[in-house]
Amino acid sequence: MDFDTIRSSISNKTINSKMELFRDMLLLANNALIFYSKNTRQYKSALLMREIVTEKLRENGTFCTKSDIHANVDSKSMVLPVQDPSVKVRSVRS
Repeated sequence: MDFDTIRSSISNKTINSKMELFRDMLLLANNALIFYSKNTRQYKSALLMREIVTEKLRENGTFCTKSDIHANVDSKSMVLPVQDPSVKVRSVRS
């Protein structure tokens, strides 16, 4: 999941609601939190993005708590599509 995929989904009308957009934005943020190390700019940006999207969800009447979202990231049972969960992905940058 990336911003180009989200933009394409909006253009193709496969995202039909704010809830679907928020879902994809949270997926993007959560994927970044898993992929990047905690001390990177990308990780910190993903935290901020998740916080903003969560706040917008609350404003729109969706009852989503921080613990619900953190459970999705911290859960060891989380399986990412496309990636093998047994392989730890690292950035190509040194």
